[in-house]
Amino acid sequence: MRLMATFLLVLGCFGGTIRAECTVTTGESPKLVNLRLGMSPEEVNAALGGASTVKVKKDTRYTHYRRFKKGKAKGQLAGVKTFWIRFFEKRVYSIEVFFHEYGNFQDVEYLAKRYSAAHDFAYENFEVKYGYARAECEGFSVKADYILDPHIEISDTNVVESLKQK
Repeated sequence: MRLMATFLLVLGCFGGTIRAECTVTTGESPKLVNLRLGMSPEEVNAALGGASTVKVKKDTRYTHYRRFKKGKAKGQLAGVKTFWIRFFEKRVYSIEVFFHEYGNFQDVEYLAKRYSAAHDFAYENFEVKYGYARAECEGFSVKADYILDPHIEISDTNVVESLKQK
């Protein structure tokens, strides 16, 4: 009986941090502003439809950055305040976006739920605590927060780890 009571107490205390194991792979990772991990610069330009143009660099690692005044971003980037697309060996390994607004934003849980619904990515993959939402999947992660503005980032964790080693 004591063992059962202890188990229920522990489950009650940590129930909010239990999440489903994410089995989605990098190749199936959700999109963010119509971009997906692993895209080439040419694919990125086509996906953005002229809203921003990525120039192919010779560097092994580079970042495309763009900032928009409120209401100026159009098409796939409507609502975007700032974004970074990070490339390694001419493939996207990280997409990071700050939004002016993301729907009728309420809190980080709402942000994660709205993103999940819009991108066919199970909300249960997220662990939400301390104002952050994070989903760790097979080779990639999705992070969301609202520290300055609504913010979502998708990263290829394998590439991020290999770059840390260099």
